[in-house]
Order: sequence, then structure tokens, then C-alpha cells
Amino acid sequence: MLRTRSEGLSQKASVTVYMPEVAGDVAVNIGGRDPNGGTLTADPLIFEVRLKDLLTLSDLTMYFNIGSHSGDGFYATSVFKSSLQNMITKFQTKVLAKTFSSASIIESQGATLSWGGLFDIKRDWQTPHCGHRDGHALDVSWQSLTTAEQQILSDVVDQSIDLSFYGAEAPGTSANHWHVQPK
Repeated sequence: MLRTRSEGLSQKASVTVYMPEVAGDVAVNIGGRDPNGGTLTADPLIFEVRLKDLLTLSDLTMYFNIGSHSGDGFYATSVFKSSLQNMITKFQTKVLAKTFSSASIIESQGATLSWGGLFDIKRDWQTPHCGHRDGHALDVSWQSLTTAEQQILSDVVDQSIDLSFYGAEAPGTSANHWHVQPK
């Protein structure tokens, strides 16, 4: 509720602000008319729109190749990060047990931006990539993995109690990467 003062009288006005899909600083401009028909303006109110408590994934044993937002796009919630760490550990252990060699590094094209919100892959602040807004999504490039590693990673996620593939970007689809998310 905003309170205004006009000629010594207190007036009330309410304002509804619809925040955009994009995180960051959002400026709200407020104005009105004075009794003589002139325009009244105020300095914009700045709101910081962001998700709280996102953690970096850069300390996981993964490689991030995020072309649209260089230096950003590798954040997640703490629960999702823990699930991803378990996925990576199981993947590496199973690859070693099956092939007797080290596993390839899992590559990702994106998780969530550091402030959350719309993750636009073309840097035009338009969809797609709607699943990457809230720290609960990770793109995994299967192209950098051997065929055996692809199958092992697919099995690890399928057998996970807390992770799943997004159907349209899952193993066996025409997608060029897999989309991992919480169950």
C-alpha cells in the first residue's frame, strides 16, 4: 500500500507489480497527476528479483560449456546439487568397474543462472529452457561420452531414487542432450 500526500490530506493507493520471468533488477516507475493536471513522477523503485540460496555446481566433477551465458548458468538448489553429486559418483564408480578405466567428464550446457529466472539459450530473454529457472534442472551432453558411458549414465539416473530424465530430452529421443531433474 502506497501513501501519498496531497494538499495536507493523506491518500491511499495500491499498486500491483507483476514481476517478469527474467531475474535481476526490476524498475517500477510511479506517477500521477497533480490537482492542476500536471504530471507527478518519482524516482523508480528498484526491486531485486532473484532466487535465494542457489549454490554453484562448479565444484562438481563436471565440465560446463554454456555458450549463451558465459561464466553463469551452473547453479542449483542444495538438494539438487547433492543428487547430482551422487549421480556423478555412481557414474564414475560404475564406469571404472565395467571398463577398468576412468570415466569421461560429464559435460553440461546449463543448469540455472545465478539469480534464477528465465535461462534463454539465444540471449534474447525468450523461452525455451523454462525448466532451468529454479535450480532443479541440468542439461547433460551425452555426445562427449562413449556408448558404454551413455548407457551407464542412463542406468544411474533411471535407478536413482531422486533424479529422472525429462521425457522430451531423455535417452532414446532425438534430443542432442539429456535433461536431468528431480523426481
